[in-house]
Amino acid sequence: MTCRRFFCTTLALFTACWVCFVPNSAWAQMITVPASPLRAVNDRPNQPATSFSISRSDCLKDDAWTFTLNIINGINYTLDTWVGVTGNDCTLQMSRTGATPSCTKVVPTSNVTGTVQTVRIRAQDIAPVASALYGDRTNTPGTADNCTLTSGSTLPQSLTLYFMLFLSGQTMPATTYTWPPTTISSTTPFNIDLLGPGPPTGITAEGASTFIKLGWTINVDTDVQGYKFFCDPPPGGRPEGGIDAATNSSDASGATCSTPDAPTGADAADDGSDGSDDADSSPAVDAGTCVATEAGPIVTCGGSSGGFFIAGQQPSAEVLNSFSCGQAGGNTSTSGIIQGFGSYATVAVAVASVDLVGNVGPLSGTKCATTEPVNGFVDLYNKAGGTAGGGFCSIGAGLGRRVSGGFAYLFGVFALVVATRQRRRACRIDSGF
Repeated sequence: MTCRRFFCTTLALFTACWVCFVPNSAWAQMITVPASPLRAVNDRPNQPATSFSISRSDCLKDDAWTFTLNIINGINYTLDTWVGVTGNDCTLQMSRTGATPSCTKVVPTSNVTGTVQTVRIRAQDIAPVASALYGDRTNTPGTADNCTLTSGSTLPQSLTLYFMLFLSGQTMPATTYTWPPTTISSTTPFNIDLLGPGPPTGITAEGASTFIKLGWTINVDTDVQGYKFFCDPPPGGRPEGGIDAATNSSDASGATCSTPDAPTGADAADDGSDGSDDADSSPAVDAGTCVATEAGPIVTCGGSSGGFFIAGQQPSAEVLNSFSCGQAGGNTSTSGIIQGFGSYATVAVAVASVDLVGNVGPLSGTKCATTEPVNGFVDLYNKAGGTAGGGFCSIGAGLGRRVSGGFAYLFGVFALVVATRQRRRACRIDSGF
């Protein structure tokens, strides 16, 4: 009995000492994220499919994600937050601090101070992953420069966040929570996509009275969702104060497009095909005249227009804000109309592809177009892409000649019959019948 009492007393004393003096490291730790993160920027297209995507625009706007973590038994631990391309295991020390790391630390290490911890992650600190910049980069926070890629895949990269608890001196985490959970990642994937699709080719631009018709060859990139147009000057003119030319310019040499000397008066009136005098006193300009004076990346039209458009380069934020002038939806679109110009406006036009998250890809080559009045229905029809005109009911030229000849023959026969009938009637009257 004495031995049993001694054993029980010793066990109770040992248990009390364990509870009082042994730290939380002896108990199981756990991290959970009970709700989706809050984002500072929420103007991406195609939501909710893109709710957890990071676009170039998100990055440039310094988007931030705020996570609320529930932590059990985390006192005396530190919290690390890392991100990696899905498939790279950030719990491994070699993935974080090895000679060739494959994960990026996005938030400085913090002490766990309670059961609820808030973690704020900037998109610009995640962006280096898209450029394969890994390791602990918390001493060099990301900037807007990390938001623009000049090469690489145009497809989104799937990402995984790792929230990990470490005890001092440990290299392996005591517990880890990976985000997003599988319950949401299938419908709203967590990814980063900073590079828009490649530019369309075969650009054509033709001016009409107050609009410009564009054409292009379909871009075969799989993530193309539509096309965006850029005009210099845009409808309504350039914004007051202009933009900083240094933000999207390189070698200013290149081809130049110019408006030729325009005839006036009678010469212009001769262009009317329907007899109207709409253009009697206005110059008739040869639309889209472009003279290449020197090979180069920049094409200017009518002076300096187009100097901000660099073929093969993503448009800067200033160009996006100042020169956007229209768009066409769908990856099979091959044409578009830009409206709102005055007559005789010489405009530089470029086209870029747009992807699911709204990234605008590199610009196409620049084309020049000059708006000019049209004189009638046939001219307007042809400007809009029609191929008929110039004949009876728009029939072909050869057939038109045959039909016109047939009508002439029938008219002659009819006239002969009428003349004969009138002559016979006159004869009957003269003879008294």
